[in-house]
Amino acid sequence: MRKPNQGFTIMEILFAAALLAVGLAEVVVIMGEGQFHNNLNRMNIVALSLAKERMEITKNLPYAGVNPVASTGYPAPYLDYSYQVLVNSVGVLPGQIKDVEVRVSYSAAKGTTNSINLETYIANY
Repeated sequence: MRKPNQGFTIMEILFAAALLAVGLAEVVVIMGEGQFHNNLNRMNIVALSLAKERMEITKNLPYAGVNPVASTGYPAPYLDYSYQVLVNSVGVLPGQIKDVEVRVSYSAAKGTTNSINLETYIANY
């Protein structure tokens, strides 16, 4: 038990400072991870929006105009994104149904490449 007129010892102060430093370091690490995942989610949302837009453009083409598109980049401000349209004929009667896949790829942090894929069928009626 401490007497009312005594202060803390140097060891108590050093221990409290070390404990505080460890706690603050953990907070900094967690904030950095949160920032990384927030940025990744933002990039996923942009890629999904671009994929939906490209799918709508493709769906509004006449059936004969629905053709594959090689990997193509987007203009600014979406320079980190590219899209590709894959088209395959399916069904018993070729030329009646097309399987269309839109793939939007982007360069994520830490040198990885992610992609968002949307797929639908388009019929010739």
